[in-house]
Amino acid sequence: TVGLKLKALDWTAQFIKENEDKIVPDYVEKEDMVSLCKALLLFEQGAFESCLDYLNVLKYNNIYTKLDERRIRLKVYYELDLQDLLEGLINSFRKFISKNKKHISERYITLNRNFINMVNTINRFHHKDKKEIEALKIEIQEMNLLAEKAWLLQKLTERTT
Repeated sequence: TVGLKLKALDWTAQFIKENEDKIVPDYVEKEDMVSLCKALLLFEQGAFESCLDYLNVLKYNNIYTKLDERRIRLKVYYELDLQDLLEGLINSFRKFISKNKKHISERYITLNRNFINMVNTINRFHHKDKKEIEALKIEIQEMNLLAEKAWLLQKLTERTT
């Protein structure tokens, strides 16, 4: 995660390669963690379709892994402009959170709901009005609990230029 945030993609790839075998062999989520890390790296590299390949092999022994997977998948669908899949995932992601809210901390519920709402807003945002753009940027920047804030700001900027 730190390597990706610092955009040290080569270092991150090498780290995964050198350390994936060092995870305790009988750790039930080992394969999911390695696949999730590889998917995150591929996403940052812009290899969106390959990223989906790794997301598709997850077994989801952990609800938080499922939340991470859905967030990444939502970003991939956005990047690939798969509108039908994006809209379907937005709806199913909301239902997933509601259905499983007893098993998810309030913080993660808020982080993910805010993320879903902002992706939906940006996806539907077609205005070129600078005041509206700035207002939405400020709203995103001021949200305390919002996953993927930097990515959302980047997509808003791209959507409006």
